[in-house]
Amino acid sequence: MRPTSAAIGLGFVLFAATAWGFTRNPQCVKDGAKEKQACVDTCKENFQAAKDTCWNVEHSCMDACRAGRDLCVAPIYAALQACIDGCKATLESAKTDCRAMYGDGTPERDQCIDLAQLTAFSCRDTCWENRDKAALKTCRNLFLSCRKACPPAAN
Repeated sequence: MRPTSAAIGLGFVLFAATAWGFTRNPQCVKDGAKEKQACVDTCKENFQAAKDTCWNVEHSCMDACRAGRDLCVAPIYAALQACIDGCKATLESAKTDCRAMYGDGTPERDQCIDLAQLTAFSCRDTCWENRDKAALKTCRNLFLSCRKACPPAAN
């Protein structure tokens, strides 16, 4: 059996990385991820401030409105997430049952898992459809009222 060019290429890359002293540094990757998140957070804050200026409302007041909205919608989205988590747990249980009932690689196992995935999709869809839309609308209206009550942006 002859090695493929991809395997030869991968072998060369691994050899070169080892020969030139490249090693994995998980802490470096974690530090990079933290730096990226800090950058994203700063950009989001700058965007919010710019948007508030465009709306001609005081940024600190709008931050308070956003915080209020977040508190208002949190229990609604927590209930939605709990429903979706229930769907995921049911799917995993059904897949385990399929694996126990049917042999590896059999069409019956594939069909059983496919059916379980369709059921889980339907379950998640029902979760979304049954979320408390009236409460979300109330949260949105409270946010809009809060925004209207904010003083103009300082120039």
